[in-house]
Order: sequence, then structure tokens, then C-alpha cells
Amino acid sequence: MGGMRAQVRSWLFAAALLTSATGASSPHTASPPLTDPNSIFGAARNAWASGTYPRYAMYAVVVSFQNGSNRVRRTWHTTEDLRERIVDLHALGREQNAPHGINVVVPFLGEVNRARPNDPVGELKLAADEDYGLAPGDERFGTAINERDYEARLVETLTDAQGPEYHLGLRPLRDPEHHRLRELWVDGTTMLPEEAVVVGIGTRPPLTKVSWRVEFTQVQGGSYIARETALEPVDYGRDGLLTDFTVSFEQLTLSSGYQSSGLVSSRTAPTSSVVYRETNIGDAREHH
Repeated sequence: MGGMRAQVRSWLFAAALLTSATGASSPHTASPPLTDPNSIFGAARNAWASGTYPRYAMYAVVVSFQNGSNRVRRTWHTTEDLRERIVDLHALGREQNAPHGINVVVPFLGEVNRARPNDPVGELKLAADEDYGLAPGDERFGTAINERDYEARLVETLTDAQGPEYHLGLRPLRDPEHHRLRELWVDGTTMLPEEAVVVGIGTRPPLTKVSWRVEFTQVQGGSYIARETALEPVDYGRDGLLTDFTVSFEQLTLSSGYQSSGLVSSRTAPTSSVVYRETNIGDAREHH
């Protein structure tokens, strides 16, 4: 799996066997791996919700994909209010490649040989702390932390030098457009999510219609998205079939006070908008 922890090297494995054979013991006996998928999933949700988050996050959303023969890369510098779910979005730079074709309009037939835009995706309003239904409980749906909204199964347990890692398969029991998690990889030591497979990102099709691999990272006590990768082509119809599609959250900076991105020209006007969230996470986690 991309982004998964490295497997134990042969010399570490050999050392472990030698230690076992000689009867040496560690002063701390490792706990046996968990086997109940619901307990693992519940622990992961609690670990995610127990993170600490400041008021604001500044980061760059880098959108990259292949559209035919054109490689497109767009950067959106963002200041996000983690508590109020609001972002200031700044576009940085433009595509260097011009659209192919010429717009020719024929009466009764519409456009012929329509120029295809290199970037049919446009502005993406995505949050770096999105949880995709991982947060326990949701006041909007009247659910509590101990209510089941997923059916969980344990696919496999992997063990390396850092301890166990759990791979869960998840099926939503209600509202699948809200509960988008389908697979989850959990660190067995911290019980924090490492990776996930979700159905759809954002709010607009076709991005909401394909599966994505989501990689999480831990920064200053909170969980944030590092990268999202489409697991299948993203079909924009006449505007292109996009492949090798990734969304990266880069240059993450956290602050208790508002700071507009210093990477954006003062001549670039930001646009403020409410960011779609999968859950009411502002009430589920501690903010400072």
C-alpha cells in the first residue's frame, strides 16, 4: 500500500527470533492485537476526536492531473477557520497550456470542434481537517458516539517493528453520501487513522462519484489530510477523462490568530466561502 509503514527488515526479524530463542524478555510485554473490528473503529474515532486544533490553518491545496496530453497543476492557497468552517481561497498562477480547438457555432447544431479546457475542475474548496464520516457522533443527525453508523470488519492485521496496524472494511448503515469511509488503516499503537478509502471528495460530481485514497498526517496533536489520490479516472465528459489525479495539502501552518497567506500577491482578491464538512467536527474536538 502506498504510504503504509515499511515492513520489518530481515535483520530485525532475525534479531527478534534470536531474542526469543535465548529466552531474553522485554521489561514491557506488548499487548496482543485487537480482534474486534467495532472496538478498533471506535478507538480510532475517539483518537481522532481527541486531537487538539488551533483556530486557523494556512496551507496550499495543490491539484494535479493528466488531461489527454496536458499535465495540469493548480495551486490554491487557503486560510481555513477550523472552528467556523470558513476558508479564504486564493488562486496562484494559471495554466501554461491553452485549450485545444476553436469554438465554432453552427445554427441549430450548437458548438462544433469546441475548445476543451485544460482544467475542467476549477476551484476546489476542500478542508485539510476533513474527516469523511470518521468523527464520532453528529449533532445534525442526532447521533451519539456510541451509536453505530458503520458495519466494520477486520480485513487483516499487519505487525511490524512499530506494532500492529489494522485494516478495516467499512459499510455505512445509513446516509452513505455522508458516511463516505469504505476502508481504514489504523495505527495499532496510537489508534490514529493512517489511510482511508472514501467514496467521493468535495460536493460536486464527478469528484463525488469515484473512490479516493486519503493519507493522513499528524501535526501538533491534530489529524490532517496530506494527500488524496483518485483510484479511477475522473470523467468530465466532453471536457476530458482525467487520470493520475491527486490533491495534496502542503505547507501546513497552524495559528491561533488569522493570517492571510503570505504566498499570495496583494493584488489577488481572496474568496471566502463555507467549506462542506462531513460532520459537525467543530463540536467533536478540542480547539485552542
